[in-house]
Amino acid sequence: MDSLSTLPRRTWLERASLASAALCALVGAAGLVDQWLHLAAFLPIGDEPLGLRGDESLALVVFGVALLVREFGWRPALCAAAFPGLIGARGIMAAVSNRDFGMGGLFDRIGDGPGASTSGHLAGMTACCLLLGACTLLWNAIERAPRSRLFATAFAGSLIASVGFSTLFGYIANLPAIYRWGAVSAMPPLTAVAFLFLGLALLSLAWREHRAITGGPPAWSPMPAIIASLTLTLVLWLGLREREFAYLGQKTQTAMDQLATDIRFALERQTNAIDRIARTWGDTRADNASAEAAAWDIEAGTQLNDAKSLGNVSLSFIDGRELRTRYVFPRAGNEAATAFDHLADPARRDAIAQAGKNAGPVLTASTTVRWKDRAQSGFAIYAPVTRESQPAGYVAAEYVYSPFFQNLIAARLKLADEYHVTVAIGPDQTYDSAPRTAASADASFTVERPYTIAERRVRLTFAPTAATLRMDRRFLPEIALFTGLSFTVLLGLSVHLARRARTGQTEAELSNKKLLAEISERSRIEARLKISDERLRLALDSTQIGIFEWQVPSDQVYYSPGLWALLGYEQSHMPATVETWQALIHP
Repeated sequence: MDSLSTLPRRTWLERASLASAALCALVGAAGLVDQWLHLAAFLPIGDEPLGLRGDESLALVVFGVALLVREFGWRPALCAAAFPGLIGARGIMAAVSNRDFGMGGLFDRIGDGPGASTSGHLAGMTACCLLLGACTLLWNAIERAPRSRLFATAFAGSLIASVGFSTLFGYIANLPAIYRWGAVSAMPPLTAVAFLFLGLALLSLAWREHRAITGGPPAWSPMPAIIASLTLTLVLWLGLREREFAYLGQKTQTAMDQLATDIRFALERQTNAIDRIARTWGDTRADNASAEAAAWDIEAGTQLNDAKSLGNVSLSFIDGRELRTRYVFPRAGNEAATAFDHLADPARRDAIAQAGKNAGPVLTASTTVRWKDRAQSGFAIYAPVTRESQPAGYVAAEYVYSPFFQNLIAARLKLADEYHVTVAIGPDQTYDSAPRTAASADASFTVERPYTIAERRVRLTFAPTAATLRMDRRFLPEIALFTGLSFTVLLGLSVHLARRARTGQTEAELSNKKLLAEISERSRIEARLKISDERLRLALDSTQIGIFEWQVPSDQVYYSPGLWALLGYEQSHMPATVETWQALIHP
């Protein structure tokens, strides 16, 4: 049945407030239901679950119900917002101090199901929005300072709605920096949806109350548009900066992977080269020791000429019975290496045993290699020599880490021009491309990653140089920020001018209505006067009564004897002057 035309109908602002409050309460209730059903755990967005914590779900329900009850005329219901305010204050204190204050399990999920909470406390931005919304509703409950109260309500509603929308945009664009808001705990997307509805409800409430007081758009009309535009500008700026950082990090990571691949390839190539020398030496037969030594010098010299840049400092042939060095190349500077006992070093001893067992080349763990009259960190490659199917000894190639990495990083890949590179094997740092230079213009761009290469843990650290950052720097985030701020200013100015134009139009319409009403009233009075005049004329005509006007000059009136006699005075008593007469008539 159609409603009667005389019944009051809600405006679209009232309907928007009711819908927003109901949706906010519905989202909170869905979060409470999920405490038992754990459905949100099966609907993740990226790496973050959809589910709400128990305390924030309850706070959203209280917000929505309080606003709904207030819409039906009971304003004291807004005092219930004190409960979400306490939850928000507790969340802020827990986030700042990283303490739970003994209330961590009061409203959190119970059990170890798929929807169990993994967060120690509320997200910082969630707690701030809860506290801001609670303070706003409590102020509306006491109805003090209406102008300031409505402005604060509109500001809080705009800010909360912008936070909710920005968080949803962060999830859609996969920007963790936005939906985490600089904290470890992320704001759930359902909380962002609820905050969007809560902010719209507060904003429509403030707008409706102001229109009821003044009848026109409020002076703070540009504020929601400015806050929304400013929030989107900051979100876009943060997103572009994160993308730029991700690009720099990905580029650095690619360079690190390329270096790790080259290290593996260089070690594999050197292992194959030493294995080839061992097989060749096993097939070589010499008549005497001098000829054998000469043949060794030729073979070893060829290898060192090819691999010297990779840190190959010496090549030795080890006797298979005593495991001591028989030949070494180059001889100059390595006289002490002759008759060196390779079993004295545990790393060399283990590598020799493994090479003999596998009948193939083996890299040692990090060991001490003597180079340039001092001991340095390096490694050795042992390959077994077999003659007539019998082990005859081993070929040992010794490498120093510093020139090995220097050749790969600085000479071949040219990474030292773009990055400050350090290489650590195990706990010891074995290479530094620029030991006296600052690592990077910004330490946040430094990338560190461990690799397992040749059964050893190699930790690579890359820090882009200032020149590399300048070369790869893109000013798109700054351009977007400047453009967004300019657009925000223009949008605020446009809304302000539109509000003033609308206010002026409304005032002009009211003035026109008043003028038309006054004109109509004058016309009505004039018509009535015409009717009265016509009636008077008819009455005079019917009664044969005439009306005439007698205008006598004032000086003649004052000295008229007839007038003086008419007033009952004798002529001798007539005033002598005009002034006396006027004083008599007008005392």
